[in-house]
Amino acid sequence: MKYVVITAVGDDRTGIVNELSEEILNDGGNIEDSRMAVLGGAFTIIMLVVGEPEAIEKLITQIPAMERKLGMTIVVKKTKPRRRDASLLPYRIDDEAPTARCISFALPHRCGFDGPSGDRP
Repeated sequence: MKYVVITAVGDDRTGIVNELSEEILNDGGNIEDSRMAVLGGAFTIIMLVVGEPEAIEKLITQIPAMERKLGMTIVVKKTKPRRRDASLLPYRIDDEAPTARCISFALPHRCGFDGPSGDRP
């Protein structure tokens, strides 16, 4: 498998994510992770795209055509899978403690750490 980071910036408009995603998928790429933002009137996305070496090379050659078709500036950077440190253990947060439940419940329901606030302001 080959990995690339794709950064794309263009004018924000309806359907831009769908169009870009379809282009990547049609070339054989798989979007494994992404971050998106609208900054002013500009839409930007950063994606980790994974695929077979031939598919990724094809995708890279299609970038200039994609830029013209989508009206975006697109940058591709080859990368590799993230190396996991074997000394670190994966973790999970369980929402079983009353305090944890209250924190996630607090803002919309005026909840304090001692339970629902009822008639408190």
